[in-house]
Amino acid sequence: DFVKAEKTITTALRVSNTLQDTTGCYSKMESILAEQGKMSAAITLMEKRWALLRTIQPENSVGREIMYDFIVNRYKSIGRQEEVKEIITQMAKKIETNEMDLTCLFLINYHMAIEDGEAIKKSMEQCGDVIQTTSGDLIYTYVEGQRDMYLGNTKAAIPKLEMFVDSSGTGSTVMSELLLAKCYALDKQFGKAQNLYEKALKTQPNDANILSDYATCLKAANKTDAARKAVSKALIIWKDADPNFSDVVAARALLAEIGE
Repeated sequence: DFVKAEKTITTALRVSNTLQDTTGCYSKMESILAEQGKMSAAITLMEKRWALLRTIQPENSVGREIMYDFIVNRYKSIGRQEEVKEIITQMAKKIETNEMDLTCLFLINYHMAIEDGEAIKKSMEQCGDVIQTTSGDLIYTYVEGQRDMYLGNTKAAIPKLEMFVDSSGTGSTVMSELLLAKCYALDKQFGKAQNLYEKALKTQPNDANILSDYATCLKAANKTDAARKAVSKALIIWKDADPNFSDVVAARALLAEIGE
């Protein structure tokens, strides 16, 4: 119930008396807005929160969050990916160090979020050793897997992504399993992809992004009735989404292709 959740957070925001409480409320509200596809509102609130955080935290603390894939995806989903690329680039310059190329390192996540295999490849050539040194072999393998996947080489990507999923523990399991599911689907291993999507939906049954990707997989596997049900549920969740929100545009096109 998004309306109830928004009211609860708005009430908490009115009585918050510390910056930590206020930014915590903002963060929760951002997530609720983003789940509904209201990305412009989510980004506006997120940038307001960052401005507050900069008054109480070091710049690099905010910088780490800006690099996350899901943050880039918020901008990307409404056509503002170049804007967040510039934010990330400027952030890297603000906390520049002589020991490593932070711009290259910071932009790796950006290139993964926009699914640009060639850019990931180029970045790895420039600062792959830094990724390996700072993040370890497992993360390096995960980046390699995404590079291969977005270059269209799913056969090479799958074992790398499987290794990461099997080794990463609970911290990144859902996100990495969904990426693996997408790679399986691209490789036409629809049964494996479907199993991972259904596993995720057991704990996140109202996540419209998962439902939409699941529907795409089901349609490719010629399971049109199940695909129609999944994408229709996603579109109900996204009923108030921004009109230029790319995921809802794609979901509507998918439903039109399947037939209501």
